[in-house]
Amino acid sequence: MVDGSEYVTKGARYARTFTIRSGYRYLADGVNTGELQCFVIPSSQLAAFNAGQSFTHYTEYAQTGGNCPGLLELKLPAGSYALAFRNPSGSTDAALTFTIEEWRIN
Repeated sequence: MVDGSEYVTKGARYARTFTIRSGYRYLADGVNTGELQCFVIPSSQLAAFNAGQSFTHYTEYAQTGGNCPGLLELKLPAGSYALAFRNPSGSTDAALTFTIEEWRIN
């Protein structure tokens, strides 16, 4: 459904939008080479996130470190969301690989 490989420079932010549909399961996984902060946010919070302002996120899906986004099952209502990454490091860039798989529930 959603996947990518990105380079998140020191102090930068990156987000990728996705949609949750009823009748499906969603699994997110990935890894990064730095100390990225990873969040799942409502798409309505994307502008605030990108502008460096405070934003609302789902705390159960927030992670930090090289294994984020770690293996997560996204149990969210149908709607539009973003997988958001923030590199708080002032000195280290990070390579990021991630995927969100969509599985139909029978």
